[in-house]
Amino acid sequence: MLVRPTLTHTQRPWTFKVEGLPEFEAIMRDPVVLEAIGSGNYMEMREGIPMRLRLEVKEELVDGEWKVQRGGRSVVRVLAPGTD
Repeated sequence: MLVRPTLTHTQRPWTFKVEGLPEFEAIMRDPVVLEAIGSGNYMEMREGIPMRLRLEVKEELVDGEWKVQRGGRSVVRVLAPGTD
């Protein structure tokens, strides 16, 4: 679920929430979404919109434990809702 979008056409973090898990930030890198926002052709954005995303997560092994790198979560594709 979308908690907070960043409505610029540049790659910046958005905040999301998955039921039962804490909020997390991921940098929006989906070129279709960024272009749609830049041209004003994207749907209304507000808190609480259910979204399906393809995420890329970069981790590193620190003291025997895998940790997400700073800025290591990226939205590479928004699967739903679409930009129509």
